[in-house]
Amino acid sequence: MKIWKKIILLSVIGVLSIILFACLGVIVSRYKIVSNRTHLLCEIDHQALLKACRELSKKVADGEIERRTYKLRRRSRYSEVESQFPQPILDLKPHFVMFFPQGSVVLTVHRRNVFESESGFVAYPEDSEAPWIDSRGEEGTQLIPGLWYYDEAFGEDPEAEKKIKAIIEKHKDK
Repeated sequence: MKIWKKIILLSVIGVLSIILFACLGVIVSRYKIVSNRTHLLCEIDHQALLKACRELSKKVADGEIERRTYKLRRRSRYSEVESQFPQPILDLKPHFVMFFPQGSVVLTVHRRNVFESESGFVAYPEDSEAPWIDSRGEEGTQLIPGLWYYDEAFGEDPEAEKKIKAIIEKHKDK
């Protein structure tokens, strides 16, 4: 076989390998997204999470914890303040924990990247039941009174809440 034929053959094999690995990466990422969403919607104790967020919100209101955004993910250890966060919040390993003046707590569990959209929870204090509105003006989905789930993957899908409820229903008995 001539040298130029070998070069062409190796080039074709190389391009096909790159395409195959890219496709596998997309498939694995898609599976991970679905698995993570199912975990957040069906395997988390939402009552315990809401209680933890309200406890944390009260500490912020009382001045025990500074009202700001805390970046938690990918840390080997937490700061003195962050280590005071209730265990249900730390167990989620959120990227960010944000506190807002009206007392709401936002837990960004998945951060926007090439394959994933941003998703997480918003918890409101007991005296507030306002719907979560994201940066595009879209509402989240209320899981229990006071706790909302948001997922930018659903975007402006008018069926988003129905799809989220279907995921919860599907995994309810498992």
